[in-house]
Amino acid sequence: MDNFSFQMQIPLGNFSLSYINNNSLSCSRQNLRQLNINILNVIRSFLIVGYPSYRFQRTVNLIRIPKIPYLLSLFDLNSGVFKINRILNYLEPSEKNLIAYELGMLFSHLLSENFLNISWTLHLHYIRNQVARNNSNIPDLIAYNVFNRNYYVLEAKGSLSDCRNRTLHKAKQQVNSIRSINGIPPSGRYVSYFTKDSNDDVITYWIDPKEEGYIDLEVKFEDFIKYHYRTILFNILLLNKQKGKFEYINISKITFKGIKVGSLFIGLEEDIFNNIYKEDEKSFLRVNENNKKYIEERIKHIKKSNIKTKQENYSLGDDGILVYYEK
Repeated sequence: MDNFSFQMQIPLGNFSLSYINNNSLSCSRQNLRQLNINILNVIRSFLIVGYPSYRFQRTVNLIRIPKIPYLLSLFDLNSGVFKINRILNYLEPSEKNLIAYELGMLFSHLLSENFLNISWTLHLHYIRNQVARNNSNIPDLIAYNVFNRNYYVLEAKGSLSDCRNRTLHKAKQQVNSIRSINGIPPSGRYVSYFTKDSNDDVITYWIDPKEEGYIDLEVKFEDFIKYHYRTILFNILLLNKQKGKFEYINISKITFKGIKVGSLFIGLEEDIFNNIYKEDEKSFLRVNENNKKYIEERIKHIKKSNIKTKQENYSLGDDGILVYYEK
């Protein structure tokens, strides 16, 4: 485990993220607002969102936990706001594109958690057989809220430069392509656009274009669960092979199972973990209708227990994924 251990001073507390809710699909900075984001929430989102795009090698980009120091180095948080590390301005365009892609996905997940209370996300790559393979007008993600049973469509954009109107219009076409999910119109189609200004301040656009689509998707809930937890579980199991045992932590009588890496505990609510983990020669995930219902009940139990309080040293999602910082 020593090869993967790292001790770092994580800047605990909330940092101000600028965002714009502007449904005019323009780069206007009217309605600029501030959202307080705990850095542990950023880390947790980084551990959840996968990058199955054909542009990048899948296995390499599933590896998340050893890259947490890299993630934190992308930001300058000294002023209490999210700013991009100025050194990134000197990268080549292709290098910037990879980082912008990662951050675009990450902040899309963060904003959808804050504004939509999503439980699970699914990248459309995994159900690509339902749309034409050469169709570039499809969004990145669909999301599901266990509590109100609403579906959402999400397109994540990212750029290490100023906002561009043409990028917003392209994203609008993508989210508007989905007409229904399991026969139900999505409750919202959202564009999340991660950008920075000339002062390196992060500015995200959160837009809901009100139009109907033309593609009808059929999605198994098993796929939502399987692919939402895939990245985090892969990372826990990968590093657990080095350490040889799982670690446990208890918060308000709810137990979480995972690993400790330096000052961080990263894990899942124990019952969810045990319900989806099955080590065999074909897969490490086990999902069926029975444990799907059980996982939903555990998620609701976590919500009712009210442990998602604003503790500065941990971040807990509605999906039961925990990042805990031991001071």
